Amino acid sequence: MKTIEIPLSKVKIVLLILGSIIFVALGVWLWSIADVQTRRPPIIAKMVGGACVIFFGACLGIGVKTFFDKRPGLIINEDGLQIFSSFSKSTFVSWEHITGMGEMIVHRTKLVLIFIDNVEEVIAAQQNKWSQKLMRANANMSGTPVSISSNVLKISHKELMNTLEKAIEDNAQTNTKPQIENF
Repeated sequence: MKTIEIPLSKVKIVLLILGSIIFVALGVWLWSIADVQTRRPPIIAKMVGGACVIFFGACLGIGVKTFFDKRPGLIINEDGLQIFSSFSKSTFVSWEHITGMGEMIVHRTKLVLIFIDNVEEVIAAQQNKWSQKLMRANANMSGTPVSISSNVLKISHKELMNTLEKAIEDNAQTNTKPQIENF
């Protein structure tokens, strides 16, 4: 099989960084006016402002780190899928463990779900405990810890679905058409 490398989209990552900067600034502003504004109790304004700074600050950090990452976002080869575009450092899934794929939409973000038969093994392979917790939550919500978003990839969601479907058909050990599930 010919190796397919799907690069990270620097344009999409810059937009993520800019959006994060805006929301961090809004969080700081909300915190700074919490005691003088009269619409909400100050503690609520500070909690919302603090949550914005923490969450979007983390998004900003991840965005900057991803922007300078030279690796492709996704590698599809004869061994399986190597995913660098998710919240975890890197996820590898071999063809022998892929049982199907699906689609899920979360707040207008389309995700490709890769169903596997070795969920705990993939989660345990993550060295970061935070990544393990996020993957476990993802597995509880969608039935698999492995999901791929085209949001930071230089490919559309439809092209990503088609590319992965063909790769799974060509390489999965079952030699059957992958089960496509929609949530």
